[in-house]
Order: sequence, then structure tokens, then C-alpha cells
Amino acid sequence: MAYFTRPLIFNHFDPLSCCLGLKAFDRPLLLKCYALYASRERVPRTGIFVITADKETFNYVLGDKMETAKEISFQEVTKFHGHICPGTIIGYRAAQIAVQAFSSKKSVDEELIAIVENDSCSVDAIQVVTGCTFGKGNLIFKDYGKHVYTFINRETGDAIRISLNSSVNLELMDPTWSRLRRKVTSGSATSIEQQDFKKRADMIAEKLMNIPEGDLFNVKHIEKTDVPKKARIFRSVTCQKCGELVSEHRARMENGEAVCIPCSEGIM
Repeated sequence: MAYFTRPLIFNHFDPLSCCLGLKAFDRPLLLKCYALYASRERVPRTGIFVITADKETFNYVLGDKMETAKEISFQEVTKFHGHICPGTIIGYRAAQIAVQAFSSKKSVDEELIAIVENDSCSVDAIQVVTGCTFGKGNLIFKDYGKHVYTFINRETGDAIRISLNSSVNLELMDPTWSRLRRKVTSGSATSIEQQDFKKRADMIAEKLMNIPEGDLFNVKHIEKTDVPKKARIFRSVTCQKCGELVSEHRARMENGEAVCIPCSEGIM
């Protein structure tokens, strides 16, 4: 069966240079592509091979590396976070709304920006689904203690603000769970209470997963004029008190010398 979609072009001299009209793929995927191609033809007097894949192969290769964020399962979030909880459900569903609104792929670099207003379990889900992370500089934390998440598509300028509806109060959804949570976090819960707490948390998570989007969140498309700049890499300087390296933009000057924040505040 020879129904074709588009060619996959590989640079023979640079195996990391492989293009689907998208991003470069890594070596393991390149080798997989070579094993799956339907036909290939070398461009005369060059090191370029044009590999044409059938539809099944193309979809397999595309799905292997350029996974769209809306295809990421909740199981992947749970694997990353370690357990199922109401917070990861909230973050997962908020992130799903954002990537679907933007028709976006998982952020490989800084194509998407996530501004989160809490440091709860929900943020782990947002990292997994959107690809926004602290390390890449496109996950911005504002310590407001609110279930509010703003997503920005850097390439289009589109922005969406997602806030948890005030009617979705976890304390009221299951008062017993709320009471048990206080005992679990304080370390005073018995093993039976811990099991009950987990069971009730799973039940709340299931409810949150099935609540209609409009009942769960307030979603607004907004104008975002102050789009955060891309992350910068700063040079390191040596703290003149402890001798450890510190990023230049976090160093403080004391008597004309650079010192780190802990030394400046007497923490070390």
C-alpha cells in the first residue's frame, strides 16, 4: 500500500539534523526512522537522503517525539508526581484547556509560558502537560496562594487565564477528608485514618476529573501586553565570604565585593 504523506529529510553527515518541518529529532528516533522508512532517495552530489514514509510510519514517528500536549495522559502526571490527588487533577485539567485553546504542542523550549499563583501539586501536572518548567524559565511562580493559572503562547501572543471556581471548595466536597488531612499532615493520623484519607482523596479526584469544564473553572482569554522575556543565562561570580559561586544577578555588593544572599543576610 503506497499512500504517502510527506518526505522526511535527513542530513547524512549530521544524524542529529532531521526535519519534519518541525524540530530536530534525536539520534534514537533517527535510527528508528531509518528502520521504518518506505522508500529513500539520495540527492545527487549531497549527503542528503529524502525518506518518504507511508501514513502509518509517519504518524508513528511524529507521535513518538513531537507529542502534542493534549495527548498526554493523566497517568504520566501521576508517574511524575508520585500519586493521585485533587491538586494534580486541577492542574491537569487547567493545562489541557490551555493547550487545546492554543492548539499547541508540548513546549520544547519557551513557546508556552505558564504563570502559576500557587506551589501546590497542580503545578507538577502543568509542567508535564505543557512542558513549562522552572529550569527552562517559562514557568513563573507568584506566591499568591490562589488556584489561578495564566498561559501565554509566545509565538502568537494569545493568553488565557484559568481560575478555579469558588464553588469548587475541596473542604466542603468532603469535610471528613478535610479533617483527616489535618491529622495526616501533622503526623497524628492512624494507619486506618491514612487509608481512609487516601480513599477519600481518590474519590474527590474522580469527581474533579468529571466536573464539566464550565463548572470547574472560570476561563478568560485576556490581553497580555507584558509578556515575560525569555530566560537569560548569567555568569557566575565568587562570593567573597563563603567562596561559593553565585549567579551574578543574585549577588549583592558589600564594601565593593560580591556576596551571596545567605552570607549577606547572615544565614551561613
